[in-house]
Amino acid sequence: MQTPSFQEDPISQIPAIQLLIKLGYDYLSQADAMKLRGGKLSNIFKLRNRQ
Repeated sequence: MQTPSFQEDPISQIPAIQLLIKLGYDYLSQADAMKLRGGKLSNIFKLRNRQ
């Protein structure tokens, strides 16, 4: 019998990202996120107009 995986990425993070994408959110690579943050490392939220 194989021990179940308890790694956070496949259990919760990846399904959450997939759901957010289905809801219309855009996935950003780390490089794109850093560009939009202006190099800031803290958590930030930016609103942008969708057309």
